[in-house]
Amino acid sequence: MLTNITYRIVTTVQPGKRSKFLGIVMLLIASTYIYIGSKSASKIRALRIKAYPEATIKDKFNSFDTNKSGSLNFKEFYKLLNSLDIDINYHDAEMIFVGIDKSLGDGISFEEFKAFWNNSDEIPQHSS
Repeated sequence: MLTNITYRIVTTVQPGKRSKFLGIVMLLIASTYIYIGSKSASKIRALRIKAYPEATIKDKFNSFDTNKSGSLNFKEFYKLLNSLDIDINYHDAEMIFVGIDKSLGDGISFEEFKAFWNNSDEIPQHSS
């Protein structure tokens, strides 16, 4: 529908001004998508935090910390993600792990995991 309206408007604009007009229309459309995406990401983050409050996340984190070191190695991290219904493959989980492991080799602490969990907009969820 939006494309039909845009097409009708564009065909009535003079040929020399069409490219400028199209640029403005595309900028408005892109800005709208960015705004809607930002709002959606905030809603998803709020739902994720509501579904898994910090106390629940802490309990799960501790339950997967098998050696009780206060941090998770990659295998423990991957199992934790699966227990939280995160739809992710092994390779992608490794990339995330490396990205959030600030100590570079000592595993990820609860604080590092919590920051990832609360701030990541694109955590893929298993569909129920």
